[in-house]
Amino acid sequence: MAKANVRYKPNMAFLRKIGTKLRQLREQKNLTLEELADLAGISYKYLQEVETAKYSFTVSVLHSITRALGISLAEFFKK
Repeated sequence: MAKANVRYKPNMAFLRKIGTKLRQLREQKNLTLEELADLAGISYKYLQEVETAKYSFTVSVLHSITRALGISLAEFFKK
């Protein structure tokens, strides 16, 4: 039986909500994009793309960002 040709499509509305929340938390901690990216071990450009929902990202990346913000993933999704 042939497999259906299904393409993954990220939920952009969900990614925008996550990006907006990350930006708000970053601003509350008075961190620049560069500072948070450095703390999270990712590039400034990649963090900018996460915050603006340009691309989807892995849970591992989100975990690195939330750790750099001083909160757990569980806390991030509770707020």
